[in-house]
Amino acid sequence: MSRWKASGIHFLISLFIAIAAIAIVILVMYPPPYTGSAGAGRLLVILISVDVTLGPLITLIIFKQGKPGLKFDLSVIAMLQVAALGYGLIIIGQARPVFLAFVEDRFALVHANAIKDDAIAQASAPYNRKSWTGPVLVGTQLSGDIDAHNDVLMSAMEGGPDIDSMPQYYVPYEQQKEKVLAQAKPLKDLRSWSENADTLVATWLERKQTSAEDFLYLPLQVRTGFHTLVLNQNVEPIDVLPVDPW
Repeated sequence: MSRWKASGIHFLISLFIAIAAIAIVILVMYPPPYTGSAGAGRLLVILISVDVTLGPLITLIIFKQGKPGLKFDLSVIAMLQVAALGYGLIIIGQARPVFLAFVEDRFALVHANAIKDDAIAQASAPYNRKSWTGPVLVGTQLSGDIDAHNDVLMSAMEGGPDIDSMPQYYVPYEQQKEKVLAQAKPLKDLRSWSENADTLVATWLERKQTSAEDFLYLPLQVRTGFHTLVLNQNVEPIDVLPVDPW
């Protein structure tokens, strides 16, 4: 067998494993419509490009039919490749979106590594666990305790977690729907925000074959800034548009 054929076989095996990894990340941990907003694409490109290219490239360099210790060398390459992929998936898993929290006049996409362990310990069920199958929709509400208000305010001012990353203050989303409805704006209003917003909304409506009058929107806070969360008339999240509505 030539080194090119060996490298090609290694590439196909790596590609198959990479596709399986992508499916797990996108369909389970970073499900649509939050895949892009949660940053899964950038992480996957880095992980898969390295994993799919590095292993086959090393095989191409070292492979020689009949070479002593060749099986051992290939086994080491495979183990290193699996270890790198596993480590990358762990990092991606630690950054997965676990909650979609409504806060006053916006939604926030909350990642697993943004929530401290002591905050999870203080939360009541079902908010005392971090989802592995996409973000759980929740509301947020402070108690009447002035100390709690001050703690949240100081934490946010000092660059620490805000209330959206404090599951001890989560409440069922159903309890906050009236507040969401009061803050939400008609999707048609977003079209006048900018030329880019108009194009995105028009394209989205054409793809859905529906009318803007059927939908509302609110800002969605993500790690890179703000996107737009599209809601139906029951203020249930429908989709995400990559436009800053502020």
